Amino acid sequence: MALNNFTILDLAVANLAEQYVSVRLGYGNGTFQSKIKCVVGDIQMFVAVGDFNDDSRLDLLVVDVMDRVSMLLGNGNGTFQSPVNYTIGRNPSSIVIGDFDEDNKSDLVVTNSAASTVGMLLGNGDGIFSIQPKYSASWASDSVTAGDFNNDSKLDLAVANYHGNNVSILLGMVMGYFRIKRITNFDEGTVSVLLGNGNGTFRNQTKYIVGSHPCSMTIGDFFFNNDTKLDFAVTRFFESIANVLLGNEAGTFRNGTMLAYGSGSVSISKGDFNNDAKLDLVVTNVYNKSISVLLGNGDGTFQNQTKYTISSSPNSVTIDDFNNDTKLDLAVANYDNNTISVLTGKGDGTFENQITYLTGFSLMSVISADFNNDKKQDLVVANFADNSISVLSGNADGTFQNQLAYTSGSYSMSVTEGDFNDDNKLDLAVANYNDDSVTILLNVCS
Repeated sequence: MALNNFTILDLAVANLAEQYVSVRLGYGNGTFQSKIKCVVGDIQMFVAVGDFNDDSRLDLLVVDVMDRVSMLLGNGNGTFQSPVNYTIGRNPSSIVIGDFDEDNKSDLVVTNSAASTVGMLLGNGDGIFSIQPKYSASWASDSVTAGDFNNDSKLDLAVANYHGNNVSILLGMVMGYFRIKRITNFDEGTVSVLLGNGNGTFRNQTKYIVGSHPCSMTIGDFFFNNDTKLDFAVTRFFESIANVLLGNEAGTFRNGTMLAYGSGSVSISKGDFNNDAKLDLVVTNVYNKSISVLLGNGDGTFQNQTKYTISSSPNSVTIDDFNNDTKLDLAVANYDNNTISVLTGKGDGTFENQITYLTGFSLMSVISADFNNDKKQDLVVANFADNSISVLSGNADGTFQNQLAYTSGSYSMSVTEGDFNDDNKLDLAVANYNDDSVTILLNVCS
């Protein structure tokens, strides 16, 4: 890297025991000038170089163990301006530069070893950064790198966790957000079953091996093989496979069939789509921009998938009768283009083409119920990027009214319904990722 805008390579060195970065300008023959001291802070761990304010001069970014990242803008002659410090997390240990929100400006990702988190700073293009929410990784997150791991043209992150003995993958979405793929049992390829004691407590878990990257599951509450024992199906995110586990006596399970569908499943649900009293499955395929419908044979096996094209990045699916014809319909939350897709069922296991409705930004979860007591099914979605939920009232003919938005908490991830104040009206509870909270919205419909 040429720190003084010449074509000769120079050096910038982070000094562990000193309070400055050493800059040595090159002569072009393998030797270097005396060091220039750039005072920063205590115990520097890492230094990176980039043009962070678009002035065609290289700048320095320094990570130290005092929970700071320091930006030193370059003057173009091998010297640098005074540092601007950002508090990012406990014991930052590694940094990577990339355009994570696709605005053609350099952003930063920093691992915080002591906090076991990854911190994000989005660049404004003028050398100033805005601190974004942190993402949990694993114990002692020591190193991070970036790349497009799933070929969706968005930068993803891989974090090496020293004490966790694993790697956390955070898949890039939009606007600099990430979907964490190191979830419960995700790395070890298992599903945990905890049998209830009937008093709000549970027995110790029993783990079942299902294969790598289990991501979402649904319970066959009127049985995939009609033997009056509960079964369940689990999607495997990267493998495009679902495992069916059939129930035995006493709450144990045995392996059933494996089902093929699209790529990148984050949601699975079940219903009887062709009215044959056998449970069927629907799976969202994020990377294929589709959903897969698999009709059940009633013996724990399923027919080959039928795919339906969805607008963009289908993230969640709910099943209900939206047009009062006693045939199950589908509503799909689409993350990337801020819409809901509604597909009305024909009653034979097939569905009409999607109709889309605008919502908030970056949909994470969708549910359906009658929220205004008009005997018409409505929709509610959690909007991750604008900290809100959207309510779309149903018209009972398969169409919906324009959204009504309600503020929730920071980065709304999931929404569910229930009558929380015993007034016979369905209320909402929203899980908020960034501020560790749950928002309760009480229903005030007359």
